[in-house]
Amino acid sequence: MRGAQARDRTEAKVMRVLLINHEYTISGASLMMLRLAIHLRDSGHQCSVMAMHSHDGPLRQEYESRSMRHLVTTNFTEYDVVICNTIFSAPLVSPAAKYATTLWWIQEGENGIDYILSHPAEVSAFRDSAAIVFQTEFQRDSIYRSFVFMQNPAKVFIIPYGIQVDTAGPIAAKTRPLRIVSVGTIDQRKRHGDLILAVRALKRDDVECVIIGKYFHLDEAARTIATAAPETFKMLGETSNAETLSWLRSADVFCLPSLVESQPISILEAALLSRPLVLTDPAGLQRHLAARAKLPFGAGGRCGLARPLDRDPSVERRLTRAAGSRRVRDSSAIQRSGVLCPLRRGVRHHHVGNSLVARAAATPVSPWAAWSETR
Repeated sequence: MRGAQARDRTEAKVMRVLLINHEYTISGASLMMLRLAIHLRDSGHQCSVMAMHSHDGPLRQEYESRSMRHLVTTNFTEYDVVICNTIFSAPLVSPAAKYATTLWWIQEGENGIDYILSHPAEVSAFRDSAAIVFQTEFQRDSIYRSFVFMQNPAKVFIIPYGIQVDTAGPIAAKTRPLRIVSVGTIDQRKRHGDLILAVRALKRDDVECVIIGKYFHLDEAARTIATAAPETFKMLGETSNAETLSWLRSADVFCLPSLVESQPISILEAALLSRPLVLTDPAGLQRHLAARAKLPFGAGGRCGLARPLDRDPSVERRLTRAAGSRRVRDSSAIQRSGVLCPLRRGVRHHHVGNSLVARAAATPVSPWAAWSETR
């Protein structure tokens, strides 16, 4: 009898989890979702995945190779937990919340506001989700403040990324003495066009600029320059995480001149690899790079961007020491399961009239929380 009861308790802990991405492209948000799915599967839970828009992409194969079921349509009644990834999954948050405990993992900065304001009907997702997970306090307290203001504070969580990087892995071979690497989706937000113009402004023939990320948009001037000089500008598109890390290890400088960011993993990976960082300083990012391992420059200044890219050995040594400092390394504590902290807090459905209320039973303690308290 006792054995049967123990088996029942063990079986009851297995969750049927549906993880929803808006697409299967390789991005920081999608990679973190994949790592969470692997963690859940390895913990014994049943995981299925789906994408809202494109049902194909390099990450779909990553899920299928691990025997996770890919869905095109779904019945939410079949799941205990639904995790909706990124602001763009908002259309499915409220429908899923009617039948399953639904966590909404919002990984966008100010660009998320543009999306919500252009889709006002989806504001209900903030109300209907059992838990809302942000990466930073800045997202909660500034960017999305109006949308979470009337929500139960116990359902809003701050769970920064936690990553580990193999510093001893492969290193991509260099073809020129100075290699600048940038990793991020190629669109207006990341400002790779300004990076290309800044590299050209260096007027140096010993520089190569490697840009990794899915291509969406590049202004015509920058595209013309990059196309005309393929030995200087290597546009690699989407690469596996292992290949991306090999390029990061080879970088003399990592540069991401974004207008908008929340918590890009490529910056954290480059810092953990002790690469000198040249970054803009979008609001909310600075506190997560406590070592100040960067040369900030104005969002509109291409000339200002070119100056820190022009290698100065003394500056490079200082940035390298800062990028590898203890505080940045402390951020590598793995929190792949952190998004499920709301479940460990006992978030569950309580119907009060027609409203869905998420209630918390205990407060989780994470390495990230301990790190924040010691700053």
